[in-house]
Amino acid sequence: MRITYSLREADVLAWRERANRTSPRSSTNWWILVVAAVLSAGLGAWQTPAFFFWLAVGALVLALHPKEAIPDEVLGVRSVTLEETGVRIHSPRYRRLIFWDACQSFEEDEHNLYLPFSPQGILIIPRRAFPSTEACTAFRQELIRRSVWGLRQAA
Repeated sequence: MRITYSLREADVLAWRERANRTSPRSSTNWWILVVAAVLSAGLGAWQTPAFFFWLAVGALVLALHPKEAIPDEVLGVRSVTLEETGVRIHSPRYRRLIFWDACQSFEEDEHNLYLPFSPQGILIIPRRAFPSTEACTAFRQELIRRSVWGLRQAA
């Protein structure tokens, strides 16, 4: 089974938002500011005006820090084929075969299908890639059937 689609920035941002909500580890570095403030307060530095100044500067720097940019090679047209050995991805910039053993639990939301794989990859397939809801459901069922995750769920 094969589909071709164009991955957009909104698709990647949807995954990042989803991953940040479900991940116990946040992508922000606010914890560094909290640790520094606690250590400084423990050393008695909280009584000085400089402590509050640097605490405010640190919060401002973290708040204004730009979000991580999405690399150009991630976006664009690609085709995804479900094969017996794994998921084959072709794009103008790379070709890859992700073996079923590397795939993790399949996820989805109202806009995208997500297939995380080891060590830290994600295959994002927008639902708009399918001509109909039935085609999306068939692809989803085939993905679950062929993946190790699907076999574990059936057992």
